Amino acid sequence: MVITGEPARTDEMLLEQVDTLLMAFGVRRERMRELLDDLDRLRVEAVSDDGLVRVVVDADGAVVRTEVGAAALTGPSEALGAAFTEAAREAAAAARGRCAELLALLGSHVPVAGAEAALR
Repeated sequence: MVITGEPARTDEMLLEQVDTLLMAFGVRRERMRELLDDLDRLRVEAVSDDGLVRVVVDADGAVVRTEVGAAALTGPSEALGAAFTEAAREAAAAARGRCAELLALLGSHVPVAGAEAALR
C-alpha cells in the first residue's frame, strides 16, 4: 500500500518548525546583543553616607570615576579612606544587582508564535 501526500506534509511541517526556531533564535540573539551592550554601558554611582565621596563603577564593579567633596580635604585621612571604601562597595553591590537583573532577562524569552510548540 502506498500513502501519498503524507511525506510532503511532514516535510512541510518540519520546515515550518525549523523556520519558527530560526526566527526565535534570531530574536534571542538580537536581545542578547542588546543586553551585552547594556552591560558595556552600565555605570552605577554611590555616595558615602557622610557625603564626602562619590564613586562610579562599571558592570564589573571597577571604579571608573571618583569625586571628593571639599569637606573631605579638611578631615582626617582615615575618614576619607572609609568614605571611599563605603561608596565603592555600595556601588559595586548595586552594579552586581543590576547585572543580575539584566542577565536574568536572558533566561526569559520573547514569545514567538509557535516557537514553544515547535520545541516539543
